[in-house]
Amino acid sequence: AGAVAARLRGPPGSIANVTAMGPEASYAAVRAVSIAGDYLARERPDEELVVTVQQVSEGIGPAGEELVQTRLYARMEPAAAGGPSAAQARKGQGELAVYVAQGTNVGKVAAFVAKSLAEGGKIPALKAVGPAALAQALKALSLARGFVEADTKDAPEGSPRDLAVTPRTSRARDAEGDAGAASSAGGGGGGGGGG
Repeated sequence: AGAVAARLRGPPGSIANVTAMGPEASYAAVRAVSIAGDYLARERPDEELVVTVQQVSEGIGPAGEELVQTRLYARMEPAAAGGPSAAQARKGQGELAVYVAQGTNVGKVAAFVAKSLAEGGKIPALKAVGPAALAQALKALSLARGFVEADTKDAPEGSPRDLAVTPRTSRARDAEGDAGAASSAGGGGGGGGGG
């Protein structure tokens, strides 16, 4: 988290590239980027950390499985005008919760995210608990990014043409309100295409 924040404190337009392979590494990467965003929010209240997600095939593994690398490109952008404030986002206001599990159909989630953004309603906020579910959410975001890019090909010059999200983490609570395992929430929002 400290290295990501340090990189983003650089000159305007700085990008921190975080790569991961596998659900556990992706989970750690998203948590680090989210924590960096929390650090930077205190220093730059008029900006927010946004992330573009890309998944890239790295070949075939020894058992014949496809090896996929997740790339998170983090940058600071002006806080989304008209979008939920950071405080509202933490409370879930102005967002539509989309829960993603390990067995979720990522194509359907991606299509829903892209359609929701195109229609201009509430901003979808993907919520996942644990590494496997978060890996599915990242796949959905990567697919949704492609849908948003395709939908904005003919958009006027200067229009957003990419999907960027604001990652957030929170602590899961049991029925008695005790903090338990960490959960990660990838809120839609910042950056182009996200509104």
